[in-house]
Amino acid sequence: MPQVPLGQPPGLVKVGYSPTGFRGTEIARRDGFWQFHLYLYEGALRERDAWLSFAPGWMSLTPPSIAHEVRRPRRSPHYFVHFRPSGNPSASFPRLWLPMQSPDSSTAIIARLVGESLLHPERSRSRFWEFLWRLTETPTSPGKADLPRGLEAAMHYLEQDLETRRPVAFLAQRLGLSQGHLIRLFKKHFDLTPAAWRRRRLAERARMMLQESHLSPAQVAETLGVRDLQRFNKLMRREFGAAPRELRKRGR
Repeated sequence: MPQVPLGQPPGLVKVGYSPTGFRGTEIARRDGFWQFHLYLYEGALRERDAWLSFAPGWMSLTPPSIAHEVRRPRRSPHYFVHFRPSGNPSASFPRLWLPMQSPDSSTAIIARLVGESLLHPERSRSRFWEFLWRLTETPTSPGKADLPRGLEAAMHYLEQDLETRRPVAFLAQRLGLSQGHLIRLFKKHFDLTPAAWRRRRLAERARMMLQESHLSPAQVAETLGVRDLQRFNKLMRREFGAAPRELRKRGR
């Protein structure tokens, strides 16, 4: 499985939104950087001799030197990010250059970083870096190789939407589970409620960003969707017993 170094925020080569205006097949190959696309239309992406269909809200990630061949209608708007990864460690993506169904929040995240890219390029870099890490993560329960299917789906959904803080009842309804059953699954396998598990994962991600980048605590908090810096400090103290700046020193 191809790997991408993500120890530091990637370098953004070109970021934008394309409405496009022609129908047909386009082939793009970039030798120096990766291509990320988030599609807002129905089309197909070529993988060897097969065409794989995608729908609005799906995305793809194409490594350097791999031809990105897409079949599209005349109106085929999409967001794109061309980037160069940097640093260590290496991270693996599950379905790398095939279409992947994205979480609900993806379009808003990518639209925002595209809008910020000219005025706040560093903020866009950190936002996209966080987004890429989100794609790589497939959380597992320590010591438990086989998790209930409903729990795996809940973990995946929460992992992709950590900052929203939607109620547990909303998640249970979306997954077709009762709220009580979902809570029991999390308590059994993690000894945490779904809300506590989401809070722990958000804090772990913040600690990683504090220790692996030069972003300020305020920038990390904003990247993760925590608008209140006091609440961010309280979160880190609650989960790790230390303020963000102290956690950064421990990791250096």
